[in-house]
Order: sequence, then structure tokens, then C-alpha cells
Amino acid sequence: MHARAIYACLAALCLSAANSWAVSTDTWAQVCTNNNTVCNNDSDSDQGLTHADCSSYVSWAWGSWSSADASADRDLATGHLDLYTAVDSNIVVGDTAQARAGAHGLDYGDDDIIYGPGAAGTGDVNLGHVVLVVNDLLATTTVNLNFEINGLPVASGSATLEGNGMLMGTGVYVPSNFNVIPEPNGYRAVYTGPPAVSWTFNVDSFFDVWFDTDVQTSPYNTGAAAVQHVWMDLPPNYVLVTEKRLTIRYKNPQYGHVDLDPPPVDPNLLRYPLGSFVTLTAEPNEGKSFKKWKIFDPNDPNLGTFVIDTNNPITILIDNHRLVKVFFKCGGGGGLLPLLLMMLAVLGLYVLARRRSAWG
Repeated sequence: MHARAIYACLAALCLSAANSWAVSTDTWAQVCTNNNTVCNNDSDSDQGLTHADCSSYVSWAWGSWSSADASADRDLATGHLDLYTAVDSNIVVGDTAQARAGAHGLDYGDDDIIYGPGAAGTGDVNLGHVVLVVNDLLATTTVNLNFEINGLPVASGSATLEGNGMLMGTGVYVPSNFNVIPEPNGYRAVYTGPPAVSWTFNVDSFFDVWFDTDVQTSPYNTGAAAVQHVWMDLPPNYVLVTEKRLTIRYKNPQYGHVDLDPPPVDPNLLRYPLGSFVTLTAEPNEGKSFKKWKIFDPNDPNLGTFVIDTNNPITILIDNHRLVKVFFKCGGGGGLLPLLLMMLAVLGLYVLARRRSAWG
């Protein structure tokens, strides 16, 4: 049984579409022989494209061969992902075949991030053709599925078919979701469970996605195969937004803090959409006072260009990664000068009072 031909489903990356989302895909395929000491690899990623596929194939003069195929297609305008992995081998002991396809959303640490309405998102992980085949008592073959949102599992499973027809599985790939069929040379396990795994996930204003599949055969068999085809759609109304960092440094940080309006989504990561405005308000502690801001030019990597601003609050444009330093000082006024003026005023009142007393 040979894996089906890799296909392409071209789509345009539409960053401004109301229901587009950020994601990249990658594929990897490997076949090995001689107890995994000699391997043939192939990989592909979709940087600048909408499709990634790869394949690896090795044959030997005595008739043994292994193949591994993987493809990943995406349509960002509709939020659709399609992952396909397959391995097929007629090999001697010590040979393996593996294939992996993945789709990974941009994490919150990247400049680009998925933004949305902050409402609960719903979707389906669709399970298509999932088959495992073994043709030897020592054979094993495995399929794995992992789909996460914000690092939390939404749909996952793993199934392994052994040479004696025993099927072990977890998650969506529990044994009851397969039909194990005896064949003349071994066993075939066909997924017959629910065609889709529905999910509802309460997201804030951003999320990242990790969608991963792989299939593999063991190094102790003379014949095994596996196919896994899954696809999914993410909820609408999410857009790709480029974010930039806002860094705030303090002179005398024990003297006060800075309030941000609007506040960042994550207080530990001061990040804002490119082109947005943020208002900074210096809040001195009791007995301390605000002195000034030092606002650095984002286009000067050496931090030698800046402006001084004594207004409070201030509003800055997030047109790049921005750096602002706030200065606090002791006292609630303007330092030594107000104190001297107050002392002179008191002294003047004292002198005036003495004169009035002398005039009696």
C-alpha cells in the first residue's frame, strides 16, 4: 500500500480579513535502515506559502522499501487547516518510517498575534482517514494527534497497533473507536469513532494554536503502514495584529509606579498593537513626587536620542518598540527651592509681626 499523492490547496494570506488568523505549517518525513543508523530526511515549511509537503523514500536491491509522506495546507481567509501524514514499509528488521505534519499559531511572545472579540470560540477537529496496518508479529505502528489552544489540550489521542492485533489507545483514539480487522498477513485497524471532536474554548483577546500529527512504524517488523488525515476550522472574527513592546524603566523605583491606559492584556508582557496609543501616568508614593519622563527615540538603537517631558500624564504612539524612563524624587513639591521660599515667607511674616509689636 503506497501513500496517496501529496496535494496542494492554495489560499491567499489575507491579514486584513475579518476572519483571518495567523498560523504557520511545517512537515517532516524520515525513513531509516540499519538499526536507524542510516536515515533519509525531508522537510518543508510554508514560509511565504500556503502549503507545505515533503516525502522520503528508500528502496534496496533485495526488495525492501520504506516511504513517508506529509502535507499541511492552510486557508487563512477561512481559518481552515488540513494535515495529512502517511507511512508505508516493507522492510527488514531495523528499518523505520516516520512522518509528521504540524500547524502552529504565533505565540504571544511574537510580534504578530491573533486578536479577536474575546468571546468563547467553537470549532471542530475532523477525523478523516485514520488506518493502522501490521503484517508481522513483531510489527507496531502508531498514530498521534495533538491540538492545543493556549497550551491546553483540546483534542488529542494516540493509538498503537501491535503485531498480534492488540490495539492500545488514548484520548480520541481509544480502542473502542477502532474496528480491528484480521487480514491474511496481519491486522488492520480502521477509525470508526465520531467524525469530529467539537470544542468550546473561552479565549480572551488573543490565543495561540498548536496542531500536530504524526505516524510511525517500529524498527522490529517486516511490514507496517499508517495513514492519518485530520482537518479543522478556527472561529471567525479573529485578525492578525502586529504588536510592539513597551518598556518602562525607573529612576528610584521605590518612589512610585506608572499606570497604563489601556492596560496590557498580560501585565507581565507590556505589548500593544502597532499604531495604538497608550497613556502613561506617574503615580508617586506618599512623600515623593514626579520629576520627568525620558522618552527614547525608537529609531536609535544606541538610545542616544530622547526627549524630556515634565508633563504628567503623557500619551505615546506605539509606532515601534518603545522605551520610556520615569524619574521620581523626594518631597511633594519641587525640591529645595519651594522649601527656601516657604522659609522666606515665614521669616517675612515674623519680621512683620515684630515691627507691628514695636509700633505698638
